[in-house]
Amino acid sequence: MRTSNIGRLRRWCTLAGAALLVPSAAAAAEVRCIESHFEFNPDGITNILGQTRAEQPCQIWFGRYSAIHEHSLTAYPGHGTVTWNQADETRHFIVYTPRPGYTGLDHFQLHVAFTPHEGKQRHRSEVSVNMTVTP
Repeated sequence: MRTSNIGRLRRWCTLAGAALLVPSAAAAAEVRCIESHFEFNPDGITNILGQTRAEQPCQIWFGRYSAIHEHSLTAYPGHGTVTWNQADETRHFIVYTPRPGYTGLDHFQLHVAFTPHEGKQRHRSEVSVNMTVTP
């Protein structure tokens, strides 16, 4: 009977481990929200226009041209979620995921502290993101 319980426990652990490997929304977001790169407006407001399809997570990359030191979400989207990911110390990105079934406009804001790669001075930028979610 003890052997049977150990066998069940091993099968359960294998199934539980497999469930943990299911990709999250962040990992599934391979679509970019914006087509071109942008540069932060040092010590000002950076405006970004993005687009995705309904129920399709998308990525906005930060840090491709700057080192990101701090980041925070200062205004949450009204019709979706935003999660931060960090690929390495200088390449950060966010994943925007629209609420299931939602199409229309969405907006959120971020605060970012960064240093441009060609510079040494640290700057701050408020980032205003306007997303269009299409069917």
